[in-house]
Amino acid sequence: MSGLGIGEALIRARAARGRTLDDAERDTGITRRYLQALEDEQFDLLPAPVYVRGFLRSYCRYLGIDSAPLLAEVRRHRLDALNIQPRWSATMSGLGIGEALIRARAARGRTLDDAERDTGITRRCLQALEDERFDLFPAPVYRRSFLRSYCQYLGIDPAPLLAEVRRHRLDALDLA
Repeated sequence: MSGLGIGEALIRARAARGRTLDDAERDTGITRRYLQALEDEQFDLLPAPVYVRGFLRSYCRYLGIDSAPLLAEVRRHRLDALNIQPRWSATMSGLGIGEALIRARAARGRTLDDAERDTGITRRCLQALEDERFDLFPAPVYRRSFLRSYCQYLGIDPAPLLAEVRRHRLDALDLA
C-alpha cells in the first residue's frame, strides 16, 4: 500500500457497515478485483484514470462516505507519482491537436509506451489522439475523457484542445 489512507478509509467504512468485498461487488456491479485494487491503493491495476475516479465515487456512495477528499488524494498521488508539473499551455497558435500532443510528449521526454504504462490508456488510443483519428473511438465520451487524461499526464491544459475539437465539429455532442 502506498500509505495514502484511501484504502484504509474504504476498508474501515466497509467494515463499519458489515460488508464484504463480495457484497460490494454484488451491490455496486464493480468487479471484486477492482474494489480490492482501490482498497490496496493499486490504482495502476484499473484500466484508466477515469475508472479510478468513477469506481471510487461509486464505491464511496455505496459505503456512505464523501468521495471528494479521497478523489483529491488520488489526484495528488497520481501527479506526484508521475512527476507531472504543468509547464506550458497547448494554446500554441497554428498547432493542431495531434501536433500539440506530440510536442508536449517530446518535451517531457516520454514515449507512447511510457504514456500507455503511466496513464492506462492503450497505445492504440494514444496514437489515435496524436493522429487526430477521432473516428476510431467508439463514442465522443471516450475521446474527451482520454484527451483530458492524456493532457493531464503531459502537464498541459486540455481546454484549448477540447475547444479545437469542438470548433472543427469533430464531436457531434457538446463538449462542455
